[in-house]
Amino acid sequence: MIGVEDYIADLSALPGGNAQSTLILTSLRWVGGSAVANGPATFDFLASNGTTVVNTFNIVFANPGNFIYTITTPTNFTIDRDGQLRVTMTGGATGQWLINNNQNDITIGSSAGNPFGIPPNGALPRVFAFELIGISAVPEPATAGILVLGLFGLIAGSRVRNS
Repeated sequence: MIGVEDYIADLSALPGGNAQSTLILTSLRWVGGSAVANGPATFDFLASNGTTVVNTFNIVFANPGNFIYTITTPTNFTIDRDGQLRVTMTGGATGQWLINNNQNDITIGSSAGNPFGIPPNGALPRVFAFELIGISAVPEPATAGILVLGLFGLIAGSRVRNS
């Protein structure tokens, strides 16, 4: 494992706002990389308890070295509003997840804690660098039901016209 960082997503701009407990993540920005070309990694999104895996995906870093990656997640990839991101290099590869000293750089959410403790001499706390950049609310069951009923209405209407 190369790191774990917690997050608290601010969903106030989305329908349902911060009442949403689950969200759909379409992409994230992550700063780090693999020590070798084609280094595989696993991104686990955990519940806030830090043990329950909510969702996971695997990627391969094509080039060695540290970069700022924008990673597209699998379709309909859901995560908890408050949780933790754990990144593990797999297949014997090693890597790094870079550290930032500005918690405010995590623009969708913020770090709820500081795994490195409070630095001496009033320095800023340090957090692993990532950003949840593509989030949306999970549709409520009633909304999904209305969409399905509307679809059936369109199908029925086209059959009546075609008869």
